[in-house]
Amino acid sequence: MRKLLTRQDFHIFQDGMLDRFLNPVADDTASACGWAGMGTGKTAVGLTLVRELEKAKELTERTLVVSTKKAAVETWQHEHKHWEQLQYQADRTTLLSGTPEERIAKLQSPGIHIINQENLRWLVQGFGVKDWPYKLVIVDDCKGLKMPRSVTYSMLRAIRPVTDRIINLTGTPMPRGYEQLWPQIALIDGGKRLYKSKRDYINRFFEPNENGFGYSLRDPEYADEIARRVSDIAFSVDPKDYLDVPEVHDRVIGFDLPESVRDQYEELEQEFFLLLESVNDGDIEIEAPNVGVVKNKLRQICNGAMYYEDGKKFQVIHDAKLDLLEQIVEESNGENLIVAYNYTSDWERIKQRFPQAVHINSHESNVRRWNDGDISMLCCHPGSAGHGLNLQYGGRTIVWFGAEWGLELNQQMDERIGAVRQAQSGLNNTPVYLRLAARNSVEQDVATALSRKAREQNDLTHAVKLGMAERKVDPLFAGW
Repeated sequence: MRKLLTRQDFHIFQDGMLDRFLNPVADDTASACGWAGMGTGKTAVGLTLVRELEKAKELTERTLVVSTKKAAVETWQHEHKHWEQLQYQADRTTLLSGTPEERIAKLQSPGIHIINQENLRWLVQGFGVKDWPYKLVIVDDCKGLKMPRSVTYSMLRAIRPVTDRIINLTGTPMPRGYEQLWPQIALIDGGKRLYKSKRDYINRFFEPNENGFGYSLRDPEYADEIARRVSDIAFSVDPKDYLDVPEVHDRVIGFDLPESVRDQYEELEQEFFLLLESVNDGDIEIEAPNVGVVKNKLRQICNGAMYYEDGKKFQVIHDAKLDLLEQIVEESNGENLIVAYNYTSDWERIKQRFPQAVHINSHESNVRRWNDGDISMLCCHPGSAGHGLNLQYGGRTIVWFGAEWGLELNQQMDERIGAVRQAQSGLNNTPVYLRLAARNSVEQDVATALSRKAREQNDLTHAVKLGMAERKVDPLFAGW
């Protein structure tokens, strides 16, 4: 049995995060955004915040944690077991899961209630704003909070006036650029710093992209202005400033599409139409009505199988990526691997080629089995395994079978075994990320887009980094 950790085991940046939440800089709100890099111990900080506010008599008997499903089950429900100061929460932590009837029964329990964002509407509508019992709400890495039309955001906005503190914890505040920042900040301050509506925010700082999708800052200097506006209610932490973090080995492994497949790729890219031959279904017409669809189809070609009949079936086109994955398995000399895939067709083909492959969701014990070293190839989609899971004990290598557009999914998935988690766990292994990519393909476009998104997010988080110059309320907001 591992020895319990204590408050003395907090890293200096965890103490800094806790202090910032307990002693707000802003004059108009106690709520805040903590943009803490993945693996920084946000969960322990959040639960210790609950403890400190309870000691100070600033909390009623219930706190709410809103999280993703896996993080709720695997992390928030069990984090108290590792910390001496949180042992009292063992009998005061309730996962609001099960049938509606079972959830209603669990609501009677005092202490910390943990709910996944999919069930948040049920909870808010059940209590109503008038009888809302939670004075502290901690929101952990919920993608819905980055979208103003999402259920997660609308429900949190509804209960905001009757909640004393909302704490937003995330390692990826704006994976698609500055446009995603507005809902998080508006939830915290009611629209004071970045305008009352997203439309006003967009009109003030942005212009449409040339391709017609999304927006970009009209002037690079606006990045500094946005950071200045939010710096009293948002802060960031980079553990690399405090820990001896191992280097990361991030490598793209290129391969050439078979010549016949390359012809199909270029035909679809140029004509938005392709005729495939199928043994069972005869000729298959693949038609892409717009650029977004065609790029998705091109990614499918790169991976080796294309969907048709509205996604009900797929046609295998080549096995070049499977062959490359097999080569990596052979060269890994028995080292355990995580394989991140895009499409269900990828998983089915990987499973057929590699009998040892285990899907992370096939059994609730698979996370534990992986960390115990009992699984040699763990397969998962970044959307279901990219948040809140500790996977560093089972291996240090992630093989990306296909390119993923989303910066958040990329960073969250990588950090399941990442350098910070390695350092935090005392393993100090070098994380290895191997990205399989067809040469001269859309997968290179993905890499370019991710680089731009990462650069913008890094600019913002650096500007509001914890421990920099003393923060003062901007005169712009005086009297609000």
